[in-house]
Amino acid sequence: MRNTIVHSAMAAIVLTTSLLASEASAGVESVNHRFVQEQFEDYPIMELKFQKGRWNWINSTKTFMPRVELHFTSTTMVGEARLYVEEGAFALWTRPVGKQTKTYEKIITVSIGKTVLSRQLQRARSVCESFGGPEKTVRDLAVDTTFMAAGADDNGTGDDMMASYQPLVMKVVCHSVAANDDRESFGRSVFRFLVTKARF
Repeated sequence: MRNTIVHSAMAAIVLTTSLLASEASAGVESVNHRFVQEQFEDYPIMELKFQKGRWNWINSTKTFMPRVELHFTSTTMVGEARLYVEEGAFALWTRPVGKQTKTYEKIITVSIGKTVLSRQLQRARSVCESFGGPEKTVRDLAVDTTFMAAGADDNGTGDDMMASYQPLVMKVVCHSVAANDDRESFGRSVFRFLVTKARF
């Protein structure tokens, strides 16, 4: 009976110690981001037109300003937080230097222009090669983004990091192919075959 009581007490001590250690080492607890979905949000639109045998990006000088909601909570000060596009790791937002905080929740506006969108050009061309034609076509294209927050754990023994992953959905506009466009090149680009032999 005495041994049972001793073992139970030891088990309780081990469990309590584990819980305390877990709480003490806790750092970043939650990280989330969400692109605002409202009617007039300024999301990226890549417009392509078929010219001289290929789909050309015709609005490459335009900059778009969508809004995104950022949120993180931590038991320790967050030393680094940033939102970036996965492909190319291009930063859309970075926590200002000297603004360490344990919590952050705000809707911000990010700038997305040629630097970011040029990395999506090949994918946009593939969309138009598949779906472009005599009528203007509009398709969605998802661009992967990451929001991360990092800081030291409560023990100061190492960095603690957590991240959120969300797609930025942009539009690809494939303008209609006019009658005076290179129809033969267009046909090869879209359908990728030519008739080389016919049998009657």
